[in-house]
Amino acid sequence: MEKVIMNCCDLLTIFTNGDTVLNGAVNLIYFSNVRLYALLDNHVFHDDNFEPIDYCPFCGFKFPRRLDEELTKILQTEYGLESWKDYKKAPEEFHSDKWWKERDYDYIEK
Repeated sequence: MEKVIMNCCDLLTIFTNGDTVLNGAVNLIYFSNVRLYALLDNHVFHDDNFEPIDYCPFCGFKFPRRLDEELTKILQTEYGLESWKDYKKAPEEFHSDKWWKERDYDYIEK
């Protein structure tokens, strides 16, 4: 069975087409490097104005667990960085979903 990351519904696909999408009344952001969906506050992205969500706001699907804590542990132990927000200092693989796909973290199976 092929393992892929896919959105749970068509509306989520529309609103998260890429890593960052601001689309009208529903402002969502997806951080692929930590598999985190969030709602944006104030329609403008800053490090502290988003609210992580665990369920799709359109269909109620429970998202796979987010990986910000795992990434923070890896960056601290392997690279001496403070948190996943220090990703700019991390190797390129941590700037996308590549690191967790290669380390075989769980997927949504198709």
